[in-house]
Amino acid sequence: MSNISTPILLHRTITSAYSQKSIFQLQYSNLPWHSVLANKAMPRPTQQTLVGDFSRRIPILQVGADIYCDTKLISNKIAELAQQPNLSTQQQDPELVSLINHIEMRGLGAILGILTPWNFIAGYTKHGGIKNACDFIKDRAALAKQYPDLLKDRPSKNEAQQIAHQYFQYLEQQLDSDQFLYGDSLSAADFSAYTAIWYLHILTNSKVLRNYPKLSSWLKNMLALDAKHHRPIDELSGQQAIEIAKAYQPQAIDEAMRCEPQQRTVHFNDPLLGQNIKLKLNGLLVGESDSELIIERENLHTGKLHIHMPKQCFGACG
Repeated sequence: MSNISTPILLHRTITSAYSQKSIFQLQYSNLPWHSVLANKAMPRPTQQTLVGDFSRRIPILQVGADIYCDTKLISNKIAELAQQPNLSTQQQDPELVSLINHIEMRGLGAILGILTPWNFIAGYTKHGGIKNACDFIKDRAALAKQYPDLLKDRPSKNEAQQIAHQYFQYLEQQLDSDQFLYGDSLSAADFSAYTAIWYLHILTNSKVLRNYPKLSSWLKNMLALDAKHHRPIDELSGQQAIEIAKAYQPQAIDEAMRCEPQQRTVHFNDPLLGQNIKLKLNGLLVGESDSELIIERENLHTGKLHIHMPKQCFGACG
């Protein structure tokens, strides 16, 4: 297990659904942690120094000189550090794992389909300020220009509403008579579902959920739980994050994951931005499992880093 005294940093952005998921988990776990606030839109120089192209995907978790990309790995690392297995997607009942995968693969897409440009402008301005809203809009406009097919397969308004209805109905049925999505206690499934529903809530005040009483009640409970565990967030600068990375060595790799070091370029798609946008990470492959890659990178600014990459991305915000 990682040394709990090693600094824990969450690189995040304002009004980011997946950042909020990780913040909630860190606060709930009662771990000591620090925030590194990244730009809402590219460029993100600190994160670029650490993880290259993956800097487009936020959040990332830094534990000393180990960097965890994608919220699935982040959740599992928080669970490990806090010794709270209910936060993890690992070693869970197959039924719970199936539920989490369904939520992660369908949830945010269902929500994004029913949000309008005005929802984004008004919501980001309200919660993050006009500069963050403008930066986000400019970034997405630049992406749309660079990748003209990005929105080619976007569903019609009616189709999007039907997709959202099916997803909300799925969660409504899953709740049944329980307070949480998988039984009577909080699980990783609740944090996964909270990601998109929280996003819908801050951008639209979740009016659309009025037709789903169990889901509305669940959201109310989750918001209350989030507020209950809220603590003031300690912000660090990007330079401080770089200095912390350089001051530490990556943790030892489990023997079962170690492999013969070899140069590797890892290509991955960002499912939130479409399959046309190809991102990559160059480095030395030093560890591999069925679900994770560990890429070693080194430069003068950070020293040696181990970047923990998922083989199947779950979620992040571009």
